[in-house]
Amino acid sequence: MCSTWSGDSGLGRLEVRSLVDAVSGSFSVVRVGVVASKGVLVGSFSGVFVRELILSNCSQLRGRVFYVSPLGVFRDGSIVYLWNRVVGGRARLVRVFPGRKYFFAFSGKADVCKRFLDCAVSSGEFYWDGVRFFISEIEVSNYEFPLENPPVSLDDVSTVKVEFRTPVIVADVFEDEARFLPDPGYLFSRNIGELYKPDRDKYLFLVNMVSAVLQETHNVWGTVRPVKCFVEDRVVDALTGYVKFFLDRNMLEKYGWLKEFLENILTYAEVVGVGLRRDIGFGKVTIKTR
Repeated sequence: MCSTWSGDSGLGRLEVRSLVDAVSGSFSVVRVGVVASKGVLVGSFSGVFVRELILSNCSQLRGRVFYVSPLGVFRDGSIVYLWNRVVGGRARLVRVFPGRKYFFAFSGKADVCKRFLDCAVSSGEFYWDGVRFFISEIEVSNYEFPLENPPVSLDDVSTVKVEFRTPVIVADVFEDEARFLPDPGYLFSRNIGELYKPDRDKYLFLVNMVSAVLQETHNVWGTVRPVKCFVEDRVVDALTGYVKFFLDRNMLEKYGWLKEFLENILTYAEVVGVGLRRDIGFGKVTIKTR
């Protein structure tokens, strides 16, 4: 289900109520378009700014789990997210220009998204240090995971390509620590844990199954690159680029449950991202199958 709103400026109470009511299912994504009243420098990784912008206008969300994207702009038909890598120990700030449309995504459980829409969007704008960010459009998408027919389908598929739209911090399976090999089990480990909430033994089994059914190509280190990002007051190591996996169809045939499980994991990853620090915009990915 998807509901949208667009306009020149401001949102009426009735429109907000209909948008809030449009949130359903177990998980929702709210995509927001904003236009700044004045120019502003927002830091080298704009996802931090997006989260602070939301919390400064929606204090009810403090302590709640939700994910955001960095600010993005439309370029050549798709959204390009704004962040600058660290080179030589320095990173340029991201500049937001007045009158230009920017986008960000807010995602989380449906009740959290309802709070976001109700407290923030009802005013028609966000306010930050003398700068007004007018809301120009909103789109709400709902998901009831696990899905019976996930949008990411593995029917007649031989390869799965994961494009890193923002830098990715690959997660350790059991700890909140980074790993630097794009092994599929590690790459999707947080998605497995969040979506299915298995106990420790089953969690490790599912991670190993994902690593077995998705097999990286020989040129993975030619398509994935390390990158340093400046986040608040420190430098964070992450990965950019893309990784392509061959799909072991023999395993899918041997384990009947595996196909739908993997389709749900890939769909969930595309919706909420992968790895660590998705709360400030790391880990946005696009999944392509062939």
